[in-house]
Amino acid sequence: MTAIILLLASFMHEASPHNLAPRVGALSRLIDSFASAVSPKWYNARANHRAAGEYRRRLTERAMNRLEKDDRSRPRMSSFEGARFDEQRAGMWLTSRLDPDSDFEYGDSLGELWRRCDDEFRNDPYFAGGILLLCDHIVGAGYIPQSQIRPLGGLSKGSARGLSTLLEDHFDLWQAECDPYSRQQFQDLCYQVAFNWCLKGEGWLIESQLGTFENPGSRLIPLVVQSIAPERIETPLSGPVFYRGRPYDYTYDQQRVRFGIERDRPGGVIVAYYIRRTHPGDTVRNTFEYDRIDADRVHHIFDQLWPGQSRGLPPSSPLTGFKDVKEWLVAELVAHNLEAAQVAFVATKGNPNDIVDGLATATNADGTRFTDFYSGQIVYGSAGSDIKWSSPQRPGASFAPYLEAMLRRNGAGLQIPYEELANDFSKTTFSSGKASQNVGDMSKRRRTKKLLRVAVTPTWNRFALECVLTRRVPITLQDFSARRTNFTRASWIVPAREDMQPHVKALAELRQIEGGTKTFAEVFAEKEQRWEDAIYQREEEREALDDAGLPIPGETPEAGGGLATNPAAMTRKPDASARASAIDASIADFMHADGSAAELEAAGVPT
Repeated sequence: MTAIILLLASFMHEASPHNLAPRVGALSRLIDSFASAVSPKWYNARANHRAAGEYRRRLTERAMNRLEKDDRSRPRMSSFEGARFDEQRAGMWLTSRLDPDSDFEYGDSLGELWRRCDDEFRNDPYFAGGILLLCDHIVGAGYIPQSQIRPLGGLSKGSARGLSTLLEDHFDLWQAECDPYSRQQFQDLCYQVAFNWCLKGEGWLIESQLGTFENPGSRLIPLVVQSIAPERIETPLSGPVFYRGRPYDYTYDQQRVRFGIERDRPGGVIVAYYIRRTHPGDTVRNTFEYDRIDADRVHHIFDQLWPGQSRGLPPSSPLTGFKDVKEWLVAELVAHNLEAAQVAFVATKGNPNDIVDGLATATNADGTRFTDFYSGQIVYGSAGSDIKWSSPQRPGASFAPYLEAMLRRNGAGLQIPYEELANDFSKTTFSSGKASQNVGDMSKRRRTKKLLRVAVTPTWNRFALECVLTRRVPITLQDFSARRTNFTRASWIVPAREDMQPHVKALAELRQIEGGTKTFAEVFAEKEQRWEDAIYQREEEREALDDAGLPIPGETPEAGGGLATNPAAMTRKPDASARASAIDASIADFMHADGSAAELEAAGVPT
């Protein structure tokens, strides 16, 4: 080592300002050669840091060149008030000429938003409650599939129903051990995806395999899924990169690989994703190894608000609002403690400096003495004998209105009604509560459908395919490929919100079923149940009650018996003549509107 140091010293001794740069470059290459021969890990670390520095330098240079072209100091003759650049308006806007991806990259804005969202979730109960409330509305207790295979292509109705039931039973078994470690259920992974989506703007669900189709081991099928943190999706600056378990010849290409997303050409179709094997913030297991995963195995869910946006936007707009509320709460608490601690102030004669030094309880690092406040404290002053008693006035009259206004503002940013975010229904009437519930349900339905479309349904399709490949269902691969849409057709039972008037809703559902505008499947799906299971259970209970000689709820007893136990069964049902009259009236209205019986027959209405 001493010889190496002497060699480097003599090498740099002859350097001058004219040949310093070439000598530094040569010295760097010499160190790289030494590092590659002695420690490949050291060499890879140097290469990674050098590539990262060059990458950040290019990003900064490109952003600064664009910003320098935006000269806002010159006056503008604009007729739009929102485009004014005078002293009054210019400081009120945070504008950027960068595209969404460049805006995320500049100054590591996306990473900083992730970290601040984590901070708010850990330390702000309102923000944490709002995020968890969104997740409960989106996922709840999980999704239940309803396979809907149709009797098509020579498939009988009984066979279609049997295959649907078989797929549903297999899914119930698989979802209990669907992660690589058989510890989390599919509903838990969906909740994690929704949590990252709501907190950090995007969620990731990755498909992989353990075992083979011929030998899946103890598992039902080889398919496993896992949720990963958004921070692990990043662009490798160098290797090693693995693809399907084998080393991959990776070359850094900024035009095709950005944010860990590889495209077939700049701005083209996504072909693969790069996932770091460890979290960037892991202090125990930290590696720069990456896996290249095909795009069809990665389900990336986020709200693409701008064209060309590659990553999700965290809830940045309400973030500062929640921080303001938290800081106000801390300020109110400190002020209240200070007021409550000091009971009285007694003015006495003497040197005020000596009195202050006598009251000091400690000294900080720079030698300044300070006094701690405690409950019931009396502070002594000088020059007089007046006693002033403390009268705390905290919290002030403006605190509660400010807190409510900020929570309403922040709830609007999260698309959560104020009543649910603050858990405050003291000012809510039935009408306003119903309207607030409807507003929240619109955001919930949109997010739920998107999660089903982007992540859950593709996982179901892969699950059905692997059930065929492992011969868990009696379907050949040729038949499945020919009618894939039919064999993977399914609907999902999603979490339902309890209605504010359940008896009114039950009566409305009964009338909709009788009128043919609603099915049993829709009714039981809102109760998070499969309609086949409910009917089967109903039949089992009916047989048990009949064997025991007990009345069956919901059915009118025979003559001489008591009343029906179900009030809905006691309602008078329209007889056949009334139904016929209603049909005749509908036909008459149709003919009056359109004027001919031929159009009536063409519409499929019986005459």
